[in-house]
Amino acid sequence: FRNMANRTRIQLRDLQQLSSPSLEADALYRRVPFSLRVNGTYAQVLAFLHLVETGPRLANLTGFSMLRSPPNTAEVSLEIEVELIGKK
Repeated sequence: FRNMANRTRIQLRDLQQLSSPSLEADALYRRVPFSLRVNGTYAQVLAFLHLVETGPRLANLTGFSMLRSPPNTAEVSLEIEVELIGKK
């Protein structure tokens, strides 16, 4: 996520890895959940979101919130919860 933030020139405000759900016995992959918040212009935030969705790992967005922050400015705040797929 830090590399994606650098490429889009946004500010990565918060990044947390959440606890992974328990694995099934025959599962080949593990779901690794993250919560993150970024700030930037609308175009920068959309470029970051595009990189997450098309990045090298499969990503499942489970939560999404975008709002102007602070009001009457061009800056946008994006909060997402995403699960990345990783090897067991």
